[in-house]
Amino acid sequence: MSNVLISGVVSAVVSAIASKVTLSHDKKRKVFEKREEAYVTLFELVDEIVKDPEQIYNADILSKLRKVRIHLKVFASKDLLCTFEELYSEINKKWEVYCERYYTDDRLLLDEEEEEYINREECEFIANNTLDDVYMRGKVNEMSTIMRRDIGAEEITVEYRLEKAKARIKATMKWLKSNARLKKNEKKGE
Repeated sequence: MSNVLISGVVSAVVSAIASKVTLSHDKKRKVFEKREEAYVTLFELVDEIVKDPEQIYNADILSKLRKVRIHLKVFASKDLLCTFEELYSEINKKWEVYCERYYTDDRLLLDEEEEEYINREECEFIANNTLDDVYMRGKVNEMSTIMRRDIGAEEITVEYRLEKAKARIKATMKWLKSNARLKKNEKKGE
């Protein structure tokens, strides 16, 4: 009878541990999936801005950036969040200046000729006040690297493979040098 009781207790303990590990794994998997989803959305939005820098004045794009920002605050790594916040801050500054100039109540009172003038001025403002291409591409590259690292895709990047190859070459060179010293010491000893 005691063997049956011990066997039952052991099975219950093993079952409880297995379910706890499975539950923990499921939670981690769900968080990872949410992170991955937020990263893909962010990359798509930033890619749109890189392709057309004037998109920073598109209210729909800004709304989507604000939405993804909320998800990033919950699921993203600190590194990515910090890098994104720097970019978001720059975009937001430009948007605020744009709104101060062109989203005013006075604009509703303009006649057709004044409205046409303001529209031309607005187009000129947008064309001349986008983010610097070098800055934008630098932030995108930085965020891409962080995102790949966070989701575990870093191993497949060319840069990662090059770094690994360099490390192997360095280790081989060190080994060859140490072998050469050993042979040199052996010859001295003869």
